[in-house]
Amino acid sequence: DFLSIREMMELKALELSMPRLDSDELLELQNKNLPSARSGQSKLDDGLHQYWIDRCDNRYIQDFFARYGVFYNTLFNSAAVEEPVKCVMAQEHRDIIDHMLEGDLRGAQKHLKKHIRDQQDNVSRMISLLSSD
Repeated sequence: DFLSIREMMELKALELSMPRLDSDELLELQNKNLPSARSGQSKLDDGLHQYWIDRCDNRYIQDFFARYGVFYNTLFNSAAVEEPVKCVMAQEHRDIIDHMLEGDLRGAQKHLKKHIRDQQDNVSRMISLLSSD
């Protein structure tokens, strides 16, 4: 349920934040999200999500993530430990940022929606592992 609400809220936050995005900051975020080539050491930084939440200028969206994001982030960070997952997620972040840099809201939202929906399996797997202990 959280992922469904998260998707709706983040898509709106991304839309609202577009006029307040800074290309230098986006490039910096892009450099923090690097899928591994052959080294097996992807760089993944979820600060991207907070970036547009902070800039959306909507206190209801910001309050939702301030209240409920901590639980999800803790669960999510535990679920995204495996290198193949990090690699995919880093590339998804870069795809979103590419569209943001181009001013392509629809493209950024399309990739964000896919990115969030892709987390369902990772989170479900982690919940199963935690509940089996």
